[in-house]
Amino acid sequence: MNNSRAIDEGLPEGLIREEGERLVFDGADLKELANEYGTPLFVYSEKRLRKNLKSFQTTFTEYYPKAEISFALKSAPLLALARIVKDEGGLAEVISPGELYLANRAGFTGEEIIYNGNNKSRESVRSGVDSRVLINVDSRHELKIVAEEAKRLEVPARVGIRVNPVVSAKTVEEWETAVEDSKFGIPIKGGKAFAAYEEAEGNEWLEVTGIHSHIGSQIESLSPYRKATDRLLRFYQAVHERLGTTLERIDLGGGFPIRFSRKGDGIPSLDEYAEATVGQVGETLTAASIPLPDVFLEPGGSLVGTTGLLVLSVGTIKKNAGKIIVAVDGGANVNLRATQGWYRYDFAALSKPGGGGSDEGYRVVGPLCYNGDVLSERARLPKLEEGDLVACLEAGAYTVSTMNRYNSYPLPPVVLISGESTSLIQAGEALEDLAKDQRVPDHLRG
Repeated sequence: MNNSRAIDEGLPEGLIREEGERLVFDGADLKELANEYGTPLFVYSEKRLRKNLKSFQTTFTEYYPKAEISFALKSAPLLALARIVKDEGGLAEVISPGELYLANRAGFTGEEIIYNGNNKSRESVRSGVDSRVLINVDSRHELKIVAEEAKRLEVPARVGIRVNPVVSAKTVEEWETAVEDSKFGIPIKGGKAFAAYEEAEGNEWLEVTGIHSHIGSQIESLSPYRKATDRLLRFYQAVHERLGTTLERIDLGGGFPIRFSRKGDGIPSLDEYAEATVGQVGETLTAASIPLPDVFLEPGGSLVGTTGLLVLSVGTIKKNAGKIIVAVDGGANVNLRATQGWYRYDFAALSKPGGGGSDEGYRVVGPLCYNGDVLSERARLPKLEEGDLVACLEAGAYTVSTMNRYNSYPLPPVVLISGESTSLIQAGEALEDLAKDQRVPDHLRG
């Protein structure tokens, strides 16, 4: 679990050593940032996010000119990052009333937002209908809810239907979203998804414009994408032939892996993922004489994962059962997925380039009161002392979005590097913030 690269070997792009010691991220000295803002501290790079997004846009449009990239806000729900995506011409994919609110605050218009999720509130459905958001309906029950709210507003709702092609993504069980008993989508099998389209086409308050499928996360092979896309397209052909439905949008979801891969090397290239997904669309639909729709992709972790890192301070150090245990000031409260063993994160010391470290690597643990609060079992780092700073690398995805206050640790700040300037984009909490929303009844006041 959580094996790490050798001491100071192959730092990710954007991270360099200056003057033999300082660790610099896209021009910003990380130690100086830690001194200014404290730790734990999340640091994001605007340059890196723009580059990643352009890479997605360029690669997928080469295989299908009408491909569009939609940022999955669940991976890093930060207004500043969303604004960068919008500035680069990307869309927003949301799955909750909160993410819908953030997308609106970031400046995305209704037609630039895709609203997914399996239990949308009626209030957020009304907001989505009113602002012309594309609502990917997850069930027949939800289809009824959307139609009722659209009728109530007297505004037709733009809908797609999330179908389940029943394809195993061969990833972590909790990330499989297209297995037969998944909570997501309407199965193609047994005619259930077709019946949903038939029902939607018969309702005057529904504008049937799309189809959606998402098969999982951190998918490290191509075959699940090929199989899911093929089944989705064949299903659409049947809907087109039998109901006369012509869709404006096909949403193939996301799930593309980040390079720190829990399984190691050998992940296909972005070109190969593009070929396995959008590469099928043009040929298949042209052969069926169906007009070519826009095709949406929804990267989250693969888009922002390499754009951020987490700076931590070393506290106590001890040796138990032959292992050197280094405790830092953030654990599952700031990087939950590292402690679950699903992702393997690499570490680097901020001002010690190497030498003198443990040959077996350090066990890097957080401060929380449970034994599973482990960020890495074998982090290859130089010899450390109390007060040293380390960086958890490529930690931009599903970290800020899963931060929590377990053991009453305040949430940390988040900063953005933009060229030669650095901005605070989410303030950290002070101790008094932990109680600011709590109330003590009068009879308990001393």
